[in-house]
Amino acid sequence: MDSQTKILEAAITLFAQKGLHGTRMEDIGKSAQINKAMVYYYYSSKENMFQEALNMIVKRIYSRITSGVREAKTQNCSPKEMVVLFTRLHFEQFSIEKRYTQLFMDVLSYNPRLMQNAFINAFEDQEIREHELIKQSFEDGVKQGIFRDVDFMQIFISIIGMNLIYFLARPIAETLLNFDVQNESEFLKKREESIIDLLLHGIMIEN
Repeated sequence: MDSQTKILEAAITLFAQKGLHGTRMEDIGKSAQINKAMVYYYYSSKENMFQEALNMIVKRIYSRITSGVREAKTQNCSPKEMVVLFTRLHFEQFSIEKRYTQLFMDVLSYNPRLMQNAFINAFEDQEIREHELIKQSFEDGVKQGIFRDVDFMQIFISIIGMNLIYFLARPIAETLLNFDVQNESEFLKKREESIIDLLLHGIMIEN
């Protein structure tokens, strides 16, 4: 792992724990085991580093999702299989790396434009277009009489929302619903299956 990546990995962990304003450049350098002068050499400011860390996360998440979706496409998976696969891949990225969710929540609360910049950067650098692949699969499913003819954009937003809500709003659920997860790994498996169940009941044509 090169020095820049070490710095960004350390930054992601600290930003997730303390937020942008609670994290110091010196702490990031110490965590990455890289001297402060080198940290400032690569990143002129903490805000610049935060944007670069966000860029890396978005690229990483959607590169993995797109890779999985494209591989499935070459195997001639059905429209139903493609939509389910995308939903699972997206959910799993955030269940594996909870640092990402915390960072997303932080940036969306104080400067959503940074998130927009990260997506623009990912699309330009890696030509990530996983939503276009899923849209095509969904449209194929409509033509084949598998899916209802509903607004794909609304379905796509619903998938993203269902996947992220637990990670973003767990404290609310714990308070309002007296919600306490004893075995989070088991709960996340059930949560993923519940999302798939709700999605398919919403878009499938019932025979």
